[in-house]
Amino acid sequence: MCTISGFWFREQLNIEYLSNLLSFGKLRGTDGIGISKIDLSKEKYNKNEITTFVYKNKDINKVDEIIEKLDHSSIIPNTNNILYLSNHRSAPETEVSVSDELRTLQPIYNKDLGIILVHNGSVSNFIVNNMNTDPRYFRVSKIDSEGIIWAYKESLCNIRKTMEFLSGGFSFIMYDETKKKIYVVCSHIPLYCGYVRGCGMFWSSDQNAIWSTISKIKGTPITRNNIVVWEDYYCREVSEYTIEEIDVDSGCINEFKFEPRYIHPKWDPYIQKDKNKTKKVLVACSGGLDSTTTLAILKEAEYDCTAIHFKYGHRGEECEEKAIQNITKTLDIPLLTFEIPIIKQLDSGILTNKDSDIQTGTHEKTKTTYAWTVFRNHLFETYMGAIAESEVIKNNYENVFLAGGFLQLSESGSFPDNSERFAKAAEKFFKFSITGTRIKHLFTLCNLLKWEQFVLLDKLGLINLSRFFISCDRPKMVNGVPSNCEFFNKKSDQYEPACGSGRRSWYSSKIAGVPNLYEYFTISEEESINYIPYELRQTKLNKYKIDEIIDKILIHDEAKEILRKKLNCK
Repeated sequence: MCTISGFWFREQLNIEYLSNLLSFGKLRGTDGIGISKIDLSKEKYNKNEITTFVYKNKDINKVDEIIEKLDHSSIIPNTNNILYLSNHRSAPETEVSVSDELRTLQPIYNKDLGIILVHNGSVSNFIVNNMNTDPRYFRVSKIDSEGIIWAYKESLCNIRKTMEFLSGGFSFIMYDETKKKIYVVCSHIPLYCGYVRGCGMFWSSDQNAIWSTISKIKGTPITRNNIVVWEDYYCREVSEYTIEEIDVDSGCINEFKFEPRYIHPKWDPYIQKDKNKTKKVLVACSGGLDSTTTLAILKEAEYDCTAIHFKYGHRGEECEEKAIQNITKTLDIPLLTFEIPIIKQLDSGILTNKDSDIQTGTHEKTKTTYAWTVFRNHLFETYMGAIAESEVIKNNYENVFLAGGFLQLSESGSFPDNSERFAKAAEKFFKFSITGTRIKHLFTLCNLLKWEQFVLLDKLGLINLSRFFISCDRPKMVNGVPSNCEFFNKKSDQYEPACGSGRRSWYSSKIAGVPNLYEYFTISEEESINYIPYELRQTKLNKYKIDEIIDKILIHDEAKEILRKKLNCK
């Protein structure tokens, strides 16, 4: 892999800063160095006018010597608005080694097209073969990276079309002399950008090079961004699958995304242009209130749902599996079940250890992570991402959405893996698969409390689903029926749920004013004596408008309209 660098001296030119930036290049590229100097202030009126000058050398220790030659060149004077582009090459095994300095080192400069490029990554061989067999294109290098310039020309200089046609790995800086635009482009290969007010903007494959150069310019060691009203300097990573188009006259940056072209034997996004627009959603379902309501709402909103259930060693695993089987059968939704035995092997929490004392739902353990199970939702997300990628490859879905009861307002306050940030972090992780830009979340109920879920089920005529629910930390089968735990609370003189999950749902049904249809079993007297629950503060029916609850559901607008019509909302 190479190191690419760029320095746009917009306000002042100081060669020491360039030398500092480029000094990091030899850490990754040891086969040769090439540097170009481009005059951005000058209009190029004909092909013979020199606005770009390039030096190359196989000896990477010649960097400062090359910089000096460029600096003292009378061809391009030292004025403001100068762009330097460089590449420290590390010749890959699949390409020609550095021999002819002019044609085996970058930058690649196609003078006829007015395009200059530095690239880190790889261009797939079939792209290169197409370039080699194109009689209209004359190669100026022996480097596969030139396929980017050829593809740009073939796409009529449309950079987004270029990137959706190209296949490989990309991190590059390209300057189009005709358009007077700098293109900074990344797929999965990193590239960092720095800026210092009064000097200019610069890029490198190495983040340390950016911070070191900022420190050099500022005259003091700087290793992080400060928070200021007006930017004095910054260091940032160019986002994955992003094109930054920079107009060199105005300094305006236009940022837009592209879908990468990663090829699979059964799938090629460039060839299969007619995307399947079916709203496919995979819903992680345990058989409890949150996940079942999510599943039911999405089905009612006419999404194409598949329920995904995970057996990971929960002490009530048989109950949960039977519950979700009953629920999906009633809703007529397909169900896929997967086992994740590693959680059972690694976890010693209350949900997997049958000997653990249940203290969830007590005053001390409420609103804590006491019921945490190691990496459970992280692994669920990984499995869901794998299923989603398989669905995209098989059916060319425009998007496959992921949803589940873990994205829910009541519990996101305590559990980090029940939060929107968690799901968004997973989406970024998914992007580094070959279909990952098409895998997204539906946050569905993340703005709703549990009592609002009961209201929705009731208004949709689905409250009878709750007779199957397992919202319990220690459920068990009783005469073949999945049942939730309860105990006789002498203080309230009634039977009540005896765990945190059960109490949350029980309280919420009371607040919503709907019947509690859960199946229960009574825990032993010894367990009852030791269980001191937090008490219900209020069960008064909250005033609500069903239309306002629907507004809070995070699904597509047309799906919300379907729900409104079914509920006769005005």
